[in-house]
Amino acid sequence: MHEPEHAKHDANPVYVPIHNSYKPTANDINKAQKRPNYNEFVTLFRSIIGSCMYAQMLTRCDIGYAVSVLSKYLNSPTDTHMKHLNVY
Repeated sequence: MHEPEHAKHDANPVYVPIHNSYKPTANDINKAQKRPNYNEFVTLFRSIIGSCMYAQMLTRCDIGYAVSVLSKYLNSPTDTHMKHLNVY
């Protein structure tokens, strides 16, 4: 079976995947967009979100809220967004 390149075998279990008041700041977004490899970062973020959506539909319904919140930022993810994804 093929395993995604971003598979997380050492993921930490969390009770609440993301706090319901989470909102990135404009400063976070501007800082992230200035990275030299931002397009690769966006592609990786989208790939991980897609994998999380797949897992959410089949086995991990507990991450549904966090995935939906982070999916709002598919066009302009920040390091903070990626940090939240690395919990899973």
